Amino acid sequence: MADFSQKVIWTALPNGVAEDHALLTAYASPRLMLTADPVAPLDQWPDFIGWAELMLNAEFQAEFGGTSLQLERVSEPDPALWRAAPASFPTP
Repeated sequence: MADFSQKVIWTALPNGVAEDHALLTAYASPRLMLTADPVAPLDQWPDFIGWAELMLNAEFQAEFGGTSLQLERVSEPDPALWRAAPASFPTP
């Protein structure tokens, strides 16, 4: 059986200014790793089966110059769209 691990790299991307605050886009780059099989079903990484639902309840903060700021979500993930993704995918 393959050994599976997961990591998410979050990148904050500047996305303009609105009135008195900056806008950021959060880009999530999942790293779903395995040691053997070149193709694996998504259910090997349980956190990513319900990724959209998990993100519905997530809260985000950003740190600038030692100051931590609570971020406000302006859009919601689409669980139906996420569930429509292929169940397996090739990995390098």
